[in-house]
Amino acid sequence: MQALVEKQRLTKAMWWRGLAAQGAAALLVALVFDMATAAAFFSGGLALLSGVAVSAAYALRAAAPSGAAAMYAVVFGTVLKWMVVAALLVLAMVMAIPRVLPVFAGLLFAQAALVVAMMTFKRQ
Repeated sequence: MQALVEKQRLTKAMWWRGLAAQGAAALLVALVFDMATAAAFFSGGLALLSGVAVSAAYALRAAAPSGAAAMYAVVFGTVLKWMVVAALLVLAMVMAIPRVLPVFAGLLFAQAALVVAMMTFKRQ
């Protein structure tokens, strides 16, 4: 049970790091371009981060009784993640019709930020 609590804490910390990186990058985009482009950029990243949060909440909701149950939880959590990401991306693209490219740029930046956060996270 202690390992489950540790994984949940690490997942939350990485999610917040990804969100902070996404917000900082959106501010830079706002300085270079305009606020509408920055909002589209942030919405793309927020779509991915929301999917990650849903996936982690489902996969780490409780201790699995067996290895197969844990694998099913991770696989279903990943499928659920990409369904949430797809739905939010469609919504973001509809809301920012002329600015579709920044939505995808935000998605790619958020993915890179999460990978960097996972690689640089130090366990205590």
